Amino acid sequence: MSIKVMTAVFETTLPPSEKIVALKLADHAHDDGTSVYPSAASLATNCSMSERQVWRIIKILLDKGVIILEKSGGGRKSNLYHFSLDSHGAISTRSTDNLAYLDCSSTDTDVIAPMTPEDRSTDTDVIGINRTVIESSPEGYPPSFEALWKIYPKKKGKLPAFKKYKVRLKEGADPERLHMAVVNYAEEKRGTEERFILNGETFFGPGERWCDYLPATIDPATLEQAKAWDEWDSQDFNSVTYPEPSFPRPQNSEGNLLDGEGRAYYRDPMQPTKRRYFDDE
Repeated sequence: MSIKVMTAVFETTLPPSEKIVALKLADHAHDDGTSVYPSAASLATNCSMSERQVWRIIKILLDKGVIILEKSGGGRKSNLYHFSLDSHGAISTRSTDNLAYLDCSSTDTDVIAPMTPEDRSTDTDVIGINRTVIESSPEGYPPSFEALWKIYPKKKGKLPAFKKYKVRLKEGADPERLHMAVVNYAEEKRGTEERFILNGETFFGPGERWCDYLPATIDPATLEQAKAWDEWDSQDFNSVTYPEPSFPRPQNSEGNLLDGEGRAYYRDPMQPTKRRYFDDE
């Protein structure tokens, strides 16, 4: 916690919602304004907001110059920020009244995406090397697609990709799931030659290749069976006789055991009653 930075935030004229997020960020800062890297989930909890609201406000704070993006977490870790303090320890903000902000996903991904040549040719106002602010899109693309397209690993064929994207939305696809699929695809194709990356038109096309990059869903009946095994494993067998479930322990497509929340685990050979979770390793 830095009382110094929190005081500097208090002295700004930020609106209440922006000020409360900035204060919580300051709660994680050093006195020089550095080392700010809380997750969006923790900020949302502490500020009584949704993660989407938090991301939107972080974008505003970046554009106002209150904080500066130092390092992107790349979707797996929290972004690293620092406060923009002058020699007197004060924060000066710039007006952003004429700007419209990009929609942001609810996950800790590259919300502030690196610039591309296409960004430079279409964006009307650019601030910094890793931060792009869009006043308007000459092609009329909605902010949700613009944010998604900044992540997509192949920049050719934007308009055909957008047309297929609109069709998927009309068919009932969830925009956040489409965004999640793009994030996962971009991560998989990182460092891949462009010729081996699908055009956006194909990715969002009728073949629905984007669905291949969503987390696998688990059948509710399978989860119910896994919960039965959870309950059986939790019994005190010294005092209670409890019959073992009549069905095998549920597994995922990779052959790993599943618990009642859908998490994959394995049994410790040295402690057969002990579970080891893959996502904890």
